Amino acid sequence: MSDQTPDLQVTFEQINDVTIARFDTYEISSLASIDQPLQQFKEEIQTRQPKKLIVDFTGVSFVATSAINMLLVILKRVRSYEGDVCLCGLSRTVRNVFEIMQLTRIFEVYPDRYAAMARISQA
Repeated sequence: MSDQTPDLQVTFEQINDVTIARFDTYEISSLASIDQPLQQFKEEIQTRQPKKLIVDFTGVSFVATSAINMLLVILKRVRSYEGDVCLCGLSRTVRNVFEIMQLTRIFEVYPDRYAAMARISQA
């Protein structure tokens, strides 16, 4: 990991009634790096209240515990109005972290956004 923390942004895409959030970085490596994306998620959730949210980790090869905390905040907010959150595109390394921390019991995980869309669209 580098000493320089890249500015982490999230891109939101709306497809029918599903919101897809995609990170524009290869690592989420520090507490400081999640401030901006967490704020973006909070604004998206407050403004649009997505009932179906897919968080796409395609291209992300490393996550620190701060990213996991961010996901739990997002999940809690979305579930507060009976929405659903699922994850997709986890690299082997990121998926292993999620499995060790038993987050795969909390989040449904799909190999890619298409599989996630097929599942969450049915809900």
